Order: sequence, then structure tokens, then C-alpha cells
Amino acid sequence: MKLWWWTGSLGLLILIITITVYVQSLVRKWRLYFRFGRARRLERAAVRHLKKNGFDVLEGQVERAAVVWVNGEAHDYHVRVDYIVTNCDGQVFVAEVKSGKQAPSPTHAATRRQLLEYQIVYKDTDGVLLVDMTKRDIHVIHFDVPNTEERDPA
Repeated sequence: MKLWWWTGSLGLLILIITITVYVQSLVRKWRLYFRFGRARRLERAAVRHLKKNGFDVLEGQVERAAVVWVNGEAHDYHVRVDYIVTNCDGQVFVAEVKSGKQAPSPTHAATRRQLLEYQIVYKDTDGVLLVDMTKRDIHVIHFDVPNTEERDPA
């Protein structure tokens, strides 16, 4: 075969690979865009759902500092909750919005750990709400934990 044929074939192959990689990156961006767009829509719907069920939203995307001790060394981190809400009795709750098949379940390990962290870091609230936007349920979550009074980690 002639050299021009091999050169042309190689050029065509490089063009096809380039187009494939580009299209794959567009698809990934498109999926992320719609996933985060859906999350934003669900959070707005969650505010309406909370209000409909007697809760007033005090703040959204509330961040609080916390410290984790590793081998006697303090490491600062932040915990962000979806909402701080209050009910008609004046109780204040942290509200976490979830959707999907597993995440809205309070027995799902990752969700349970997240809610436990919220209860510990936001201990000045009256509890944690898990807002399941798939089933449109609101669960009041409380953990029985051993005495977690602050103590010297060293």
C-alpha cells in the first residue's frame, strides 16, 4: 500500500479518537449539569414541603466549624447543613434534604453517619430532620449516644 493511504488512515483514526473523547467529556458535563440542577430544584421543593408541614426555614446552607483530633493533633473542618428550621412549638432543627432510592433512608449507612455528625456538631438544636423528597416524607431523627461531653483528647 502507498504511504499516503497509511498517513490518511492514521489521521482519520486520530480525528475519530479526538471526537470521541470530546463527546464523552460533553456527556459527563451534561450529566453533572442536570444532576446538580435536579438537586437545586429538589431543595427549592423541600422548602415548600417544609413550610406546608409547619416548619419555617430560618437559614439555608449553614456552615459550622468543628474539630477532629488525630493522634493528639487538632484538624479543623466545616459541616454544612441544607437548612435550619423551626416548628410551631419553637423547636429548632437541622434539615437534610435527600432523594433517590437509598440516600433518603435513615438506616442507609452514609446517611445515618451524616445525620449523626449533624446531631453532634449542631447539638444546640432540638434534633435533625431528614427530608425525603422522593416520598415527600419528613423524618425526625434522634440518636442515643453515650456521653460526648468535651474532654481533653491528648
